[in-house]
Amino acid sequence: MLHPLPGDLHQFGISRLLESEIIFVKREVKIPQSGFIDLILIDSEGLPIIVEVKLNKNKESRREIIAQIFDYVSSLSQLNYSQLNDAVKGELKKDIKIIS
Repeated sequence: MLHPLPGDLHQFGISRLLESEIIFVKREVKIPQSGFIDLILIDSEGLPIIVEVKLNKNKESRREIIAQIFDYVSSLSQLNYSQLNDAVKGELKKDIKIIS
């Protein structure tokens, strides 16, 4: 999501996500063929959430940023649980136990 004001996120229909339990998994996660995902979180159902952080002064266009996120999601969707857990150095297994 590209929006400068986190307080306005409810306008985009993600209030349920903000109200659910979200657990930080790892930052700077290397994903094959895509590079590094800034943050990976999981929700209370164990679904991964990708966060890409960009500075306001970043010169990349919105189109480039969205394409980067699609690359991350595409690559992430090719990983099974074990591969993702390896990518986050075992943190996923620990965090899944917290929510189960």
